[in-house]
Amino acid sequence: WLELYSYVGIDGIAANVLGNSVLNKVESNTLYFVLDEKQSSVFNEELLPKISTAVSDFFNKELKVLIDIGEITKETPAKLGKRLKQEGHREMISEFEKDKNVQQLLTHFSGTLAEETIVPTNEQDN
Repeated sequence: WLELYSYVGIDGIAANVLGNSVLNKVESNTLYFVLDEKQSSVFNEELLPKISTAVSDFFNKELKVLIDIGEITKETPAKLGKRLKQEGHREMISEFEKDKNVQQLLTHFSGTLAEETIVPTNEQDN
């Protein structure tokens, strides 16, 4: 599910619900998900047809999606995305700190890095 989620064509609150869910089981043409109880405030049953349609379209097969709310012990697509972004940020900071020019500047000015200000160029606010 972690690998497939990003390919399912869904947006808005339905995407948030699906991204914070784990696939619990598949029986016949029904997919059973568990939504992280910490993210359950945005869920309502009216989202199920939209989610079912998106999943059915992705698999090119008529599928029904059912969602229960509960405690999540596995990584959801949303948590995976957040973790990968954090890991990428840590790696970017590490590479930046290793740069000779950066080391010289820090030494010369007795400076320190404000790590939270280091972002990829495509994430900068203009």
